[in-house]
Amino acid sequence: MNNKNASIFASLSKSTSICPKISDLVLGYRSAKILFTAVELNLFEYLRKAPKSLKQITKHLSIDPRVGKFILNALVSLNFLNKISKGYINNSVSNQFLLKGSPDSFYHTLRYQNALYSSWSELTAIVKTGKPQKPLGEWLSNGMFTEDYILTMLEIAKQPAKEIVSALSNHKTEKMLDVGAGPGMYSAGFLKKYPKLEVTLLDLPSTLIYTKKIHSQKNYANRIRYIESSYHDADFPENQYDLVLLSHVLHNEGEIENKELLKKAFKSLRSNGKIAIHDFCLDKTECNPIFGALYSVHMSTYTEKGAAYRKDQFIKWLKDTGCTRIETYDICRKTFNASNLMVGTKL
Repeated sequence: MNNKNASIFASLSKSTSICPKISDLVLGYRSAKILFTAVELNLFEYLRKAPKSLKQITKHLSIDPRVGKFILNALVSLNFLNKISKGYINNSVSNQFLLKGSPDSFYHTLRYQNALYSSWSELTAIVKTGKPQKPLGEWLSNGMFTEDYILTMLEIAKQPAKEIVSALSNHKTEKMLDVGAGPGMYSAGFLKKYPKLEVTLLDLPSTLIYTKKIHSQKNYANRIRYIESSYHDADFPENQYDLVLLSHVLHNEGEIENKELLKKAFKSLRSNGKIAIHDFCLDKTECNPIFGALYSVHMSTYTEKGAAYRKDQFIKWLKDTGCTRIETYDICRKTFNASNLMVGTKL
């Protein structure tokens, strides 16, 4: 190594030791992609009950023994596997969070993130053109992606659903419309709490295939109605609902589309009915919290107009629609992906 290269290397080493955050960001994709790949291969499912040797694993998963060994050892280093004399086996972390049937599973979330990894790799082109390389509609034409997408929403909705139901517990609700319902977990929370409540779930036919499977055997299944349509095309019946919920819907659209959607929601409310917007929010600088700032970039990878919006924007849209008595709630406030609930009333 010549003196010039040695000086550059020393400078880089010094900089990254002073600012380890840069090192973590630069190398973070490696750890993420290793975990995504292991989930895609169903490695953790195979190792859930008993240790398996390298030979057994590579044969069962049809992977190259040399690279397979590297992946397995990396997963041990990342604390997702244990390495013992008999081979490799899941640890408590992978059994709790990475198995398909676990109550705390992130299995489908990781498969969904892995699918979108290719879109993120095109970020430079997206930044230059302002358009995603593969729009959400194209992604949703793939049944496997749609299933992971919907079940991801199911996995991440559990705690927010509890808090949203609690926040709106004093509101008399007999009929509810869940717009862009996805797996319908938020509505399920209301259905469990209110035995006379009737809920209409509105989403695309390709989505509701999975939603219906989730709820078909529940004791509240006969109180669910379905509208198979996009929320842009659907006609909302006027003066029909006590509550219209738009959870993680508005971040998919631009301001014009969102205002039109809120107008439709407002017209469908009965007197004293409420519109509830649940979404990730930014502060007035639009730079914080970090999850929201990153989420706007995420939306640009598969939508042309989607973004994370400021809380005050949501509130203004509700007021402009005709809502009064605006209430706001912090949802899962201590988590990295905390969200907000904004509620307006139609008098």
